[in-house]
Amino acid sequence: MEDKNKIQTYVNNIRRHLSKSLKPGIGMKTKIHPVEGPGAVITISLGEGESNTDEFVSSSPTVNSALQTIEQHAIDGDLSATSFRGTNIIMEQNRIILIKGEDDPKQWSDVGSSSDVNIILSSSGVTK
Repeated sequence: MEDKNKIQTYVNNIRRHLSKSLKPGIGMKTKIHPVEGPGAVITISLGEGESNTDEFVSSSPTVNSALQTIEQHAIDGDLSATSFRGTNIIMEQNRIILIKGEDDPKQWSDVGSSSDVNIILSSSGVTK
């Protein structure tokens, strides 16, 4: 997905929903990896005293190629045969990686972002 407005709205909604469960002073720095095809990859770094910032990087042809540009420890090897659907979430220390596999408007909506945050929180053992 290369619609920066739609991606930015989703990121803003993620930040709004997630910040309700973070202690004061924790900021979210996002790096957005748009994709020429469906989907996108968004990394969220959390840190005390961190400024809330968003950075768009150059578009990648596919979600898989975008993932290969991100240092992460969950998925290794050849991703060419891998297909992502919906929202896939990787959590590493103070970082969350959101792999959006498609352009379904529901996935990018406020309801979709709220659902994604609920999954993040429940996976972290946090209750809303």
